[in-house]
Amino acid sequence: MRHARTPGRESGSVRLAVAITVLAALAWLVRPRFHSAPEHSHVARIPIVVSGAGYPLRIRQLGGAEIELAASPRRIVPTSASTVDFLIELVPLERIAAVPASAYGYSVLARDPDTAPELPILAAFEAEPVLAHEPDLVLADMWQSPSTVAFLEDSGVAVVRLPTIEDFASLAATTRFLARLLDVEQAGEALVASLERRRAVLAETPRSSIRVLPYGNYGSGGSTSGSGTTWDLMIRLAGMRNAAAEAGIAGNAPIDFEQILAIDPDVFLVGALDVAREASTTAALLADEPTLADLTALREGRVVILPSWLYSTSSHHVVTAAEELAAKVDAMTGL
Repeated sequence: MRHARTPGRESGSVRLAVAITVLAALAWLVRPRFHSAPEHSHVARIPIVVSGAGYPLRIRQLGGAEIELAASPRRIVPTSASTVDFLIELVPLERIAAVPASAYGYSVLARDPDTAPELPILAAFEAEPVLAHEPDLVLADMWQSPSTVAFLEDSGVAVVRLPTIEDFASLAATTRFLARLLDVEQAGEALVASLERRRAVLAETPRSSIRVLPYGNYGSGGSTSGSGTTWDLMIRLAGMRNAAAEAGIAGNAPIDFEQILAIDPDVFLVGALDVAREASTTAALLADEPTLADLTALREGRVVILPSWLYSTSSHHVVTAAEELAAKVDAMTGL
């Protein structure tokens, strides 16, 4: 697969216009399978399928470029923990060509490594290691290396990049898009229906008065997650309020002790070191920090520790994380 270039606007010079047209035509011939959308095209929050049923399948990426899949992909390489989660849920293991090493710490494989005991390991998100697995589709997150994506595309590999899930609507839309992309629409609809049911169960218990602060501090400064993050979605799915978002924080941002004192959350939400233990560097720091000792949440031990794969999830397992958060808060508060 190759990128196609869209000619620029005419400058008024006939000679320049002809030259641009010739160059664009050559680019079209050399790189026929990736297309730049017109400037007025609608850019979706997630990639979308713009062709009809069956294959070839044309996908419009975020930013407007289009790719085409000639057939249902059979050698898929997910390059992040979130894409691994979706694939493990939606497709048979034989369609997965490799998984990143990080998946065994930050995807469902951290909890259930025997789910995929013999899958090859992708050592790094770099072009040569990815190409070594001969993929017909690579799934990546938007934050991953653009240069690696470009090299893979120039090597003829279809790469679909997924944005961060920010709300339940984008979670459902991403699930349905992947199901269509992977030719497993029935499995996708079943997953969305299951997530809807679980969301409804979470909403049955009133927790809207509880303000939760997601927090991480590993010795080099603290950070939190406000609106527009999966942590925000996780907290809202659990029926609670994100104290960082209510303080006006958007995205992932640094936070100091003075800000934490001003926010005064009801519950802290932190990540564990690994899936096997509930030890947490952040929880230990909170417990030992004299500046924060008078916070009610810390005096009463209201620090929820989630395993690393759930705390950092950007997949449909954000609902699983919300269920775990809700269960632990309910136990702490007697709900």
